[in-house]
Amino acid sequence: MNGPPGESSLAYRSPGGAVADPEGPYEPHSSRQDFVHQSWRELRKVRWPSRHAALVYVRVIIGFVVVVGVFVVCLDLLFSR
Repeated sequence: MNGPPGESSLAYRSPGGAVADPEGPYEPHSSRQDFVHQSWRELRKVRWPSRHAALVYVRVIIGFVVVVGVFVVCLDLLFSR
């Protein structure tokens, strides 16, 4: 990887240019408690959408499903004759 001096070759550069700092090599979870702890830690890093944005996404998905459903019903009625 062509990066600044001292940058790890294992670092991941996202499309936005930010470099993720890997926490080290992958090691299998030694226990379920470790797995839950590490999963919770990763979930805290997620940038969750606002309530308003989530409601907009839900409305868009429901609208899309309704439109596709009506389209399929119309095709069914057309070809069942």
